[in-house]
Amino acid sequence: MSLRTGQHMISKRHRRLRLWLVVVLAAAGLTGVVTVALPGQSRADTLPDNSRNTTTPIKHVVVLYDENESFDHYFGTYPYAANSDGTPFTPAPGTPTDINTMLNAGLVPGDAPGAAVAAHNPNASLPPDSTFYTTPNPNLYQPGRLTSSQAITCDQNHSYGPEQQAMGTGGLDKFVESTNSTCTTQGTFSSPGLVMDYYDGNTVTGVWNYAQNYAMSDNNWDTIFGPSTPGHLNLVSGNTYSGTAVVGTDIDANGDTFGNAASVATPSMHGANIGDLLNGKGVSWGWFQGGFASKTATSQNVAGAAQQDYVAHHDAFQYYTSTANWAHTPPADNAEIGHGGPANHQYDLSLFDDALNNVGGASLPAVSMLKPPHAEDAHPGNSGPLDEQAFLTKEINAIEKSPYWSSTAIVVTYDDSDGWYDHVAPTITNASTGAAGDTTICTRAAADGVPMLNGYAGRCGPSQRLPLLVISPYARKNYVSHALTNQASVLRFIEDNWSTGRIDDISAVKGSFDASAGRLDDLFDWTHPQGNEVLLDSTMYQPGASCTGVTDFSTCINATFGAVTSKPSDSSAPVPAPTITAARHTVTLRAEDPLPSVADFLGDVGASTTAGTLSADLSPVKPDVVGTYSVTVTGALGATGDPTAPDSGVPAMNPQTITVQVAPFITLAHPTVTVTAGTAPSPTFLRSLAGATIVGGTLALPDLSGIDFSQAGSHQVQITGGGNGVPAIPATLTVIVAKAGPSAAPVITLAKPVLTYPVGASPTAAQVATAAGAAITHGALDPLDLSGVKFSKPGTYGVTVSGADGTQHAAPVTLSIAVVATPVITVGQSAITTPAGTALTSDQVLAGTMATISSGALDPVDLTGVEPGTPGTYAVRITGSDRGIAAKPVTVTIQVLTPVAKPIASVTTLTLSKQSVTSSKPVTATVTVTAKGATPTGKVGVYNGSALLASVKLAKGTASVALTLPVGGYTLHAEYLGSTEVTASTSKAVTFTVTKK
Repeated sequence: MSLRTGQHMISKRHRRLRLWLVVVLAAAGLTGVVTVALPGQSRADTLPDNSRNTTTPIKHVVVLYDENESFDHYFGTYPYAANSDGTPFTPAPGTPTDINTMLNAGLVPGDAPGAAVAAHNPNASLPPDSTFYTTPNPNLYQPGRLTSSQAITCDQNHSYGPEQQAMGTGGLDKFVESTNSTCTTQGTFSSPGLVMDYYDGNTVTGVWNYAQNYAMSDNNWDTIFGPSTPGHLNLVSGNTYSGTAVVGTDIDANGDTFGNAASVATPSMHGANIGDLLNGKGVSWGWFQGGFASKTATSQNVAGAAQQDYVAHHDAFQYYTSTANWAHTPPADNAEIGHGGPANHQYDLSLFDDALNNVGGASLPAVSMLKPPHAEDAHPGNSGPLDEQAFLTKEINAIEKSPYWSSTAIVVTYDDSDGWYDHVAPTITNASTGAAGDTTICTRAAADGVPMLNGYAGRCGPSQRLPLLVISPYARKNYVSHALTNQASVLRFIEDNWSTGRIDDISAVKGSFDASAGRLDDLFDWTHPQGNEVLLDSTMYQPGASCTGVTDFSTCINATFGAVTSKPSDSSAPVPAPTITAARHTVTLRAEDPLPSVADFLGDVGASTTAGTLSADLSPVKPDVVGTYSVTVTGALGATGDPTAPDSGVPAMNPQTITVQVAPFITLAHPTVTVTAGTAPSPTFLRSLAGATIVGGTLALPDLSGIDFSQAGSHQVQITGGGNGVPAIPATLTVIVAKAGPSAAPVITLAKPVLTYPVGASPTAAQVATAAGAAITHGALDPLDLSGVKFSKPGTYGVTVSGADGTQHAAPVTLSIAVVATPVITVGQSAITTPAGTALTSDQVLAGTMATISSGALDPVDLTGVEPGTPGTYAVRITGSDRGIAAKPVTVTIQVLTPVAKPIASVTTLTLSKQSVTSSKPVTATVTVTAKGATPTGKVGVYNGSALLASVKLAKGTASVALTLPVGGYTLHAEYLGSTEVTASTSKAVTFTVTKK
């Protein structure tokens, strides 16, 4: 008897193995397993090298992918260290303190940074000590500090189920029971409640120093719960679904991920990975792993224990037949590194140093992913932070000294948390129910409407925070990002930088997390690159080893070596003028929506260049005027000062003309309407029933010829229109023709078909459905899929609301979600004056203070507290909002002037040197004031409406003052300021205009 899968047969004696592999892979987040036999593969690159065609100044990305650390395990007290052992650490002035750490949460001693942290290590089953802990911890043990002599610890339980169990029901209170592990290995530290403990800057000194000089995140997450293999797959593909148990035809493959014999099933993935995308784009890349060239090689950790260098299940690309090198074949020569050939982009770690130093014709690939030897990968049980930092500093110092540094971004992050405690509870964004190991935190999320991407179980997440650092000339210095990211964010950065498209664009298996992963952009500053590279002493992590005889430890340990004033280019050959191409030459923008950024516009049209940078001038496009506009995409080499571009300033050839249509758009108050079968409504009545409106044009009558109103059914009708020769963006109306009685299909309604959220909001699907007032006449609504809504940037997005009652499906309804940037109010004058007895209006206050709002509208000013008859200074608030999103109010003052005595002099004239000026910058206008009377002396003020712009003292009845005025219109007059001699007599108003050049 045999089992049949497709055209392949598996003998009964292997059935048990297959079922075991399914269970194991499912527990690791690898689901949807089938079994096939695969022959050997041969590959070759056929595309030209497009490695330098990037959307940012970054031409090289190097990922240092280490093992098994939660954020709090390394950064729980950052930037404060006990300085009681190990290498001393002193934070640099200006180090951020608004970091989401255990210390700031009151979960570790916080009386005084340093001494208190060192003095109290309550590794005992005791209640919180209020002397040191301000927040009780619900776990059986309190977090305790690990010393540098405890760098090798027991490995904790970091499987898919136990990591969920550690969350409890959301209270993060079951770590000790669920993921804590003890051991008795010689040289390995173990203690009760070890899983709660953490290191500080006296042990992870190098990692903290990189954070001090570059950028790190306190909101980076493991994409899903579980161990190493899912973490590696999420890095390279964003998808752990659809593993295959492969029965190999090569009896001695010398390196298949889980074995060699043809009778042993080994896992392989059906989908695509970043290597496939880079190959398809002609971009060089490589995976470099310790021990790849010799699977028997070993290295010693700091405890003196020998560890095998190569770990098969950490080799991410070996899971994919398209990128595997199961025989561990070396490249034909060093010139192959990064390109197609026998090695198929899989290399020994030593070859990375060859590429970095251009040995034997090698050059650094555009994308390099490095996996250290097992003794240096930080994985508890076989490695630790001291070994890890030896690897990190060696590789980072080498990169910073290389000719590639000026255009390189190094990303340091981790494959999983090892189950170590972290005090921040995850917000589950991808639920799971039915997979082995799923617990309440994941199944409850599913019940609350959190989606399972593509319906795949076993991928619940995110799980816990992981460290993430970006080291680059373009990284922000001493910066902590709070932007939400995960392992697939690294994948997305590579995709976006080389315009490869997304994994799902080419993968047979959909459901990659790359499209929904947060961007890494917040960690970079593209306009102000750093001039220095930070070179760390690679021996300083051994306690006392590098600072013997040094008294100023901060100088020794936190040393920043000076800038390298000249570096050889990583491309010495002359570069010809770049050529620009565009995938689309027509784009449509919705009338009244804000213009996209230049970067988004270039991405939308698929613009690319063979070298250099791109730009586009969007100023001719008027987003509030329906019409057709032309935008030219241009570019040049070295336009952003790229030092690796030898012909900086060479303009690009073949600029692209893009037609931009600002189109009317149609909205429907009722996207679904129901009519009774038997009577055909007129197009005008049906359009009115839907509540159709158009912005910037005229509606057309809908075409109902395709609807049979005599039969029950559901139909889609396009509501169209146009304006100024531009077709409107249509709206889809669902027309349900229903028969009376219980057989009619369910109908979905929305109380609020349009919702508005501020940028940065993160509502759940259930919250959105509730806010929209989504309801169905009978049956149940489906969970909303919010994966297409980018809450990180302004825009308008459509979300489909669907549901069913048994086999009867309701016609879907579209919910519109507007993501709005918080508007900003600015004022040109923060104080205005008015004579006693003169009541100002709201418009006068807004005009006098020159108040504006970035989007939306200003509110009328509340002047109820201002008493025009009582001299004094009054504070009022200027407020406003955009589609319900309120701006931060701005307070201005109104001074009611004291009445003065009978005038014995009066201001007669105000003259200007010019009446109008055209300029792109603020201009200087000279104002002359003349007075006459018995004593034409004292101070006069020059006003724009009611706003005082300047005051000047009269001399012999005249005075002059220079005003700096930005673009705008002005109505100027002069009047005496209050005194005992004169009243505020007023000159005739004079207009002055500054027109934008």
